Amino acid sequence: MAPKPNYEKHARALVLYSIGLEPLQIAKIIKMSLTGVKNIIFSHENEKHKARNRNLRQRSPQMYREAQAAYMVRHGMMRRGYNKTRLQKARAGISAEQRDQVANIVRAKRKMQRETGIPYEVHHFIPISKGGTDEPGNLWIMTREDHQALHAAERRKYKNF
Repeated sequence: MAPKPNYEKHARALVLYSIGLEPLQIAKIIKMSLTGVKNIIFSHENEKHKARNRNLRQRSPQMYREAQAAYMVRHGMMRRGYNKTRLQKARAGISAEQRDQVANIVRAKRKMQRETGIPYEVHHFIPISKGGTDEPGNLWIMTREDHQALHAAERRKYKNF
């Protein structure tokens, strides 16, 4: 049978963590193992993160999707439908000058979004899944609505074959 958690120690650990103490200092103060303190802190942070995501998902599903996408980009995760090797191939033959041009395209997209309030997306004329690259000539800036309509039309077209 597992030992009952000591909620008083948990509460003290979280209070000490909230005022900025390191886990090792907390462990010494409340006479608890460092691993136990780290588990308490991790559990607390995880619950805060889940609550923040739940609130964001309810308030603004679009912002939640954008936050998820940003997280995936930050942590090197691939978007659904992309194979890492395909993505690496798409970016492999691009010169530094072309990468700068791609960065300018992305900046232009963001600027258009800020100025108009309309969401824009960058579309690959030849999809990466079909051998396309991230070269500037293969990228288009489109409104999200038009981009989704284009992909829906492509799915319908191939569905009928």
